[in-house]
Amino acid sequence: HEALISYAKKYGIPAIGTSDHGNIFGSVKFFQACKKAGIKPILGMEAYFTEDVAIKEQHNKYYHLLLIVQNRVGYKNLCKLISGSYQKGFYFKPRIDYAMLGTYNEGLIVTTACYGGHIPTLLMRGDEEEARRRINWFLDVFGRDRFYLEVQPDEQPEQKVLNEKLYTISESHNIKCVVGCDAHYPSLEDHDAHEIMLAIQTHAKMADDDRFT
Repeated sequence: HEALISYAKKYGIPAIGTSDHGNIFGSVKFFQACKKAGIKPILGMEAYFTEDVAIKEQHNKYYHLLLIVQNRVGYKNLCKLISGSYQKGFYFKPRIDYAMLGTYNEGLIVTTACYGGHIPTLLMRGDEEEARRRINWFLDVFGRDRFYLEVQPDEQPEQKVLNEKLYTISESHNIKCVVGCDAHYPSLEDHDAHEIMLAIQTHAKMADDDRFT
């Protein structure tokens, strides 16, 4: 947290957030450190998301979904979702589903997440009818002020195609877009250390051409 907060102060960034996968275990210390430094902390989580947690299938384990805490009620609801994800939804990962999100959505902002999100996956499969049905569900539950289409830098051809689809839906459905990007370290100098950490985590060697990077 210290390196991230120092980075924010150095470049005059007024607010920073975290969105770990499936939990918010580091959020309390992060929140306190940001407050002490005079920076607005934004708490969130990249949830493991599925249509129905009762369904446990190898080929359809989970998607991603970004949840951002809007207020105190949202923090409590996110905690309830996390608890439910471990107690009811665990299958490879702690998962939540549409029903759980429908119950505990107040005070949370949601985006369609990265390329691995449910709506992006449907769009890239060509199932636009189902994607629009799911989009309408989010609009009904979250409204236009708490639901965003997430686009990301189009460094990969697939992401460029997805972005264009999301821009089209944004215009046709009057839904705002938000830019997202995976950020795992604050500066370029940290890149090599992060690559080594990933290699250790995935039991790979730095010399492997096909290692996760």
